[in-house]
Amino acid sequence: MGRKRLRTNGHVVKSLTKPKASSETSSSYSGTKSTSECQNGISLQKEMPRNNDNRKHKTGDDNNTRLFPHWTIWIIFPVTLAIRLSYVLEPRNWWTLHPDELYQTIEVAHTDAYGYGFRPYEYTEPLYPDAQENSTLSEARLQELRLGMYSLRSFILPKILSMIMIIADLCGISWSPFLVIKVFHVMLTSTLPVSVFHLSKSIHSSRDVATLSAILVSSSLSLNIFGTHTFINSFLAPLALLSLATFVKIIKKHSSYIHTEPIGRHQFATDSKNQLPYFVQLFKSALNRLWCTENANNVNACELESEISQKSGLNDENTISDTKMAESNKASDEDENANIINSPKSMICEQRNESDFKETTKRQSVHGLLPFDTELFVPLLSIDKSQLTELICGALLALCIYIRIDLVLIPSLLFVVNWNFPCEEMSTLLQRFRWYLIGTTFGVLIGGAVDFVTYGVMFISPMQWFKFNFLNDLAGEIFGVHSRQFYISKLFQNEPLFIMCSVITMLAFLSHLLICKKWEESVNNWTLLRAAYQNLFIFITLTIAYSSNSHKEFRFLHNAIVFFYLSSSCATVYLYQTFTRLFCNQNGRQYSIYSVYLFILLFFSSHLHSFITMSHADKTKWTYAKNIDSQNDNTCLDFIRNQNDVTGVFLDSSLNMAGVYSIMHKDVPIFGLKIYEFMEYNNRKSNDVTRRMNSIGKKGYFDFTDVSEFISIRNTPLLLKQLINQREYNYIILKTKREFVNIGYEEVFRAGNSKVLKRTYDEKSELSLAEISADIMIGSNSTVLEYEGSWLKHFGLYAKAEKRLVFANRLDPTRIGPFRVLLEMYKTLNQVISYKNVLSACMQVHTSENCLRVSEPIVLHKNYYKD
Repeated sequence: MGRKRLRTNGHVVKSLTKPKASSETSSSYSGTKSTSECQNGISLQKEMPRNNDNRKHKTGDDNNTRLFPHWTIWIIFPVTLAIRLSYVLEPRNWWTLHPDELYQTIEVAHTDAYGYGFRPYEYTEPLYPDAQENSTLSEARLQELRLGMYSLRSFILPKILSMIMIIADLCGISWSPFLVIKVFHVMLTSTLPVSVFHLSKSIHSSRDVATLSAILVSSSLSLNIFGTHTFINSFLAPLALLSLATFVKIIKKHSSYIHTEPIGRHQFATDSKNQLPYFVQLFKSALNRLWCTENANNVNACELESEISQKSGLNDENTISDTKMAESNKASDEDENANIINSPKSMICEQRNESDFKETTKRQSVHGLLPFDTELFVPLLSIDKSQLTELICGALLALCIYIRIDLVLIPSLLFVVNWNFPCEEMSTLLQRFRWYLIGTTFGVLIGGAVDFVTYGVMFISPMQWFKFNFLNDLAGEIFGVHSRQFYISKLFQNEPLFIMCSVITMLAFLSHLLICKKWEESVNNWTLLRAAYQNLFIFITLTIAYSSNSHKEFRFLHNAIVFFYLSSSCATVYLYQTFTRLFCNQNGRQYSIYSVYLFILLFFSSHLHSFITMSHADKTKWTYAKNIDSQNDNTCLDFIRNQNDVTGVFLDSSLNMAGVYSIMHKDVPIFGLKIYEFMEYNNRKSNDVTRRMNSIGKKGYFDFTDVSEFISIRNTPLLLKQLINQREYNYIILKTKREFVNIGYEEVFRAGNSKVLKRTYDEKSELSLAEISADIMIGSNSTVLEYEGSWLKHFGLYAKAEKRLVFANRLDPTRIGPFRVLLEMYKTLNQVISYKNVLSACMQVHTSENCLRVSEPIVLHKNYYKD
């Protein structure tokens, strides 16, 4: 009799006999109903077809109950891509949600590709204690080093993006690097629904749930916004989730293997012939069964498995006994060429062609030459397509985790919720994960090598990130602390229909308690509901984990939102299947389908409408510091990019929220606003700050401590004086309401509430501007000047700091603050004569003890300066 595998309730069982009549065969969990079933008010399962429609059996979706066609996912992807591409190509949508989308990705990649631009502290190189004693380092840089604010992120992602920029240049694409990376990012993040589809399908094997999950993820307002802004979180999500689909498949496959093919009790006995411990024989048997299952053409492995099983008495409860197997061997039919047709061995291992036998013979000869048993190493001698997939996915997941360590929470949680096998089987599980783990190791080594090339130390970026964010918890202290309810409030505020999806999940649980418990034997889709709560558990755990950190940003919850919609999809399909069984007529089933479609339509329309028609008021819910005009500044910078006479740019807006060099794409000085001060970045000017060079050594780049000028917003006359005197700043971006001199400049472009002025350089205007500049003093407020002087000293601009502090002392000779700052600066510079002169002048007004006290920082703006 043929040996046949059937799938019942999601588990594989073995049968040595042919299936009985169709009325007695196992059935799928959904389908049509008999008359007797409808009389009882409940639908039983449909007869499982005996044809080899494995796809239906795996997914659990029957043609009569399937919600979506098989090609739905391939419609979701292009629709998502088209919507997002059309969105980012519109300049009005170039608004910046958070500075990290620029200064952790695009701007860093620009410095790597072209050698100039901004590089924040996360990507600065480490300096050792002996190098930190160098007096050329500013106090600002030394403070970053003391706080561990360096080498926090791997250069893997910036390197990839810089390659995209270079390829775009070689292809003659005229877009700015900013837009090139925006488009590339959208093309990648638009594959998130596909990744979610595969992950969902690997978790609960339902194509309907997987398709619905992809629809919800592709429609989500939060995920669409994150996907159109170049965050590391949204970039890595499709890659990590796709790799995790293979991760879950391996766990599921192992679980199925454990539950359907037990290998007996683990006893610490030894085989008298081979002198091998019993558990070693068990382990070898398990490995070879695994290898035999995955590579049916390997006769050696199958023979070894059969031999060990017979010698050690390892027989499955569902397999043929040794006696019956021997009888079957004797009674096996032979063809005219004496080939065994119906032997038990042929049930396990399929026949191979002649080349396969030659390869086996070759391996046998190799094994014979070695002084030890090599059967355990048979899996390492070849690699097939599935193993190559595991290898690649393992490396990809490792690289994603290396870039963002917090991603390790997701595979950990997936492993926990899918663990349904004894701890004794961990060794077998590791064997199943061998290719995945090899890929993971390879990915970690790649990350370490990139760190070594860029920072000089292997594996420094993940260690620094962990120290900064968790061990020292400096992110909250520096960037602000949020309440523990931050993420929940953001979900209700920014994610439409979040309450509805939560209610659907609760209804699924209630329906199981109130309805399905009465007919547990006939309605057995608890597996789907269990998957819903596993995904909900992952969502809640991730939310709690991120809420435990003091510094919170809504984008950190990107992957948690994905698992929330996975849970909602499981619950929705569960409700649909449950009510389909309860309704005994075709109309009832149609009403259930229409309800699901109505939910999808409502979800899709509300989220998409909010995404496309987002107003300025809506953006304030998302943007950093409620800055809603960054798209106008970015559009003005893109206009300047197309000009050929640019020598310097002044930006009357936040530098943090503008893609300065990646949009402008010109190596010119920039003078712009940073919170409450205007800062200049000009590596052509002589100053006290040491410039860093990129690895190629072409041009210098800036980190944010490399300032060459610092002017408070309360000293704007000095700012005007600097702009007039420094003639290289020939393009100025101002707000339309900002008052400015009406001579020497002309408006050449306008975008929203921002405009671009260009310096005319005509002789008459230049004379008038010189007269205006001559009438402007350094400042008129001693407090503001002391404030500027202390910050200039902090950035290592000692000459400019000295001028501000001396002028502040002239305006108010009794003010002790300027004296103290000057004394500290001269002590740092070891200028003894100047130190004595200032101390003598201070002691004429104040006591010596008071003059020598440490200067106290001036706070002009609340919640800005921290000790």
